[in-house]
Amino acid sequence: MCLCIQSLRSGIVNSNWNYLNISFNSSHSQNLQDRYPFFFELNRLTYSFEKELQIFELDDKEIALMLALLITSIGNNKSKEIEYLEEELFTILYDYMAVKRGMNNKDYFILTIQIPFLHRINNLILTNISNLKCSLTYQL
Repeated sequence: MCLCIQSLRSGIVNSNWNYLNISFNSSHSQNLQDRYPFFFELNRLTYSFEKELQIFELDDKEIALMLALLITSIGNNKSKEIEYLEEELFTILYDYMAVKRGMNNKDYFILTIQIPFLHRINNLILTNISNLKCSLTYQL
């Protein structure tokens, strides 16, 4: 999500931009796509999420609260303090968005339903990076 926000803040809105900062048409890009297709799939997934974030036009407070929710909602074995903090963050985000966007606005619900999707992307990243480390070890 941080990379999506960075892209939004820098005003980069075209699909040719990527997190690897390489031209898609270059031979280097083709070599990377052949060897590590995961990184290019990740680019596609995060680009679609970027487009959704643009529609919301989140301000800095909404982004900060969403990031805090992502951080606190990671583990399955949460302490009571973390669960309480998470509930508070959901409430604060809901109240803030209701005041800013109106009580009947559905943006809060659409935004918070993205949290499991973002955790899924994070798990894909972790799995693929772990697999990459293992494969690099065997190649050496």
